[in-house]
Amino acid sequence: MVYIADSTGPSQRCRDPGTPANGGRTVSDNSFKVKTAIEFVCQNGYVLRGPSVIVCIAPESWDAPIPSCEPIAGCQDPGAPQNGDRRVSDPQFRTGTRIEFTCFQGYRLEGSNVINCGPSGSWDSRIPTCVQEPGPILPTLDRCADPGTPEYSQRKVSDPSFRINSRVEFTCSQGYILQGNSIITCTSFGLWDFGPPSCVADSGPQPPTLDRCADPGMPEFGQRRVSDPNFGINSRVEFTCAQDYILQGSNIIICTSLGLWDFGIPICLPDSGPPQPVDRCSDPGTPQFGQRRVSDPNFTINSRIEFACSQGYRLQGNRIITCTSSASWDNRLPTCIPDQIPPPSTERCQDPGTPEFAQRRVSDPSFRIYSRIEFSCANGYRIQGSRVISCVSPGRWDAGIPSCVPEQSAGNCV
Repeated sequence: MVYIADSTGPSQRCRDPGTPANGGRTVSDNSFKVKTAIEFVCQNGYVLRGPSVIVCIAPESWDAPIPSCEPIAGCQDPGAPQNGDRRVSDPQFRTGTRIEFTCFQGYRLEGSNVINCGPSGSWDSRIPTCVQEPGPILPTLDRCADPGTPEYSQRKVSDPSFRINSRVEFTCSQGYILQGNSIITCTSFGLWDFGPPSCVADSGPQPPTLDRCADPGMPEFGQRRVSDPNFGINSRVEFTCAQDYILQGSNIIICTSLGLWDFGIPICLPDSGPPQPVDRCSDPGTPQFGQRRVSDPNFTINSRIEFACSQGYRLQGNRIITCTSSASWDNRLPTCIPDQIPPPSTERCQDPGTPEFAQRRVSDPSFRIYSRIEFSCANGYRIQGSRVISCVSPGRWDAGIPSCVPEQSAGNCV
């Protein structure tokens, strides 16, 4: 009798790496042979820190340590009422966050106009609703206000009365460059689709920009898959919900060049049963610093929404979106971004320092105007105060530096 050695014996395996506290795992091979993969998830109320998948790459060698499951401090994004908007004191929705709601013209607010995130991770009230009042949703205007002429520029107008669809074209004097849109159009809102541009001297570097977005978090009863664990520009996060829950909101969010996510994270709601025939789209919302005109407030098939931005902001994306026969919008919601970035200044702020048990990332080591500092805390500590501060004028930061407090004090009131 001939015996053949087992090539997958103990020497060809990895040791069981364990399971993170408050988490679970799925193993491709319970004997942990080379090439075995383990996928980790966290329980509700916890977020994964570290790799979601590790692989046995050689005997006794995993390609990474197991991740940890850390408690989520704060509340879930409650959303905004249909035909309304909101102002959020902290986009991370940490404990103490305050949200103030308003309704669009032609709608009245029913419910509390302010809600607060409590230490238990829940809001102190439900979000209000916006109920339509008799009359038009938005007033109709037949013209726009005179947009003016920026310093060091000239303009050419198609209609001196600035009626709907009229255009104004701007150019700059020699030695200056145009910053913003050279052509603006009067929309049916009676607002210009862009603010007037500015003419700046043709010299000097542009102010620093962020190279990543903040961690957007994870919805309760949800999971996520990230394309870049550092959340760099253009990185994507894809969300899914646990069994018996359905996703409400955008299932994919993208980090824009402003260092902000193009959408808030979605929520996972209990599945109310088999889907009914759909004859309409969901309310896509309204971009921050923007307005909209809807052809049908019920968002039925073929209804259209036209967007415009407030003065000082310009539209990035599609101005009009349409509800298609598949009950989905033909384009993503646009965003309103600042119409122009102020020119850099040689004046600066003083170094604010680094709090104990913290690290920081600075956009400009010289701390010139418009520079930003992002703070983070060491393991076992949480940040208290503003995570990001900006130099807004000579010698003045827009907030004091935060502090790092022990994680176990997360539920204490202050």
